[in-house]
Amino acid sequence: MTAIGDGLATALARLKDAKLKSKVVILLSDGVSNAGAVEPDEAAAAAAKMGVKVYAIGEYFDAA
Repeated sequence: MTAIGDGLATALARLKDAKLKSKVVILLSDGVSNAGAVEPDEAAAAAAKMGVKVYAIGEYFDAA
């Protein structure tokens, strides 16, 4: 099970009050979000609003 949105939301929570010149999250994933409470699109929108750059590294595998 992969919770991409939850992982990104957790990273954003840690960066929220950081006094940094730039904020970056490197998101490693298998490319499939099939668990968690936060949708990946919602977390991505929050990152954009906060000015956090998100670099996603992953692979999508469709076994069907």
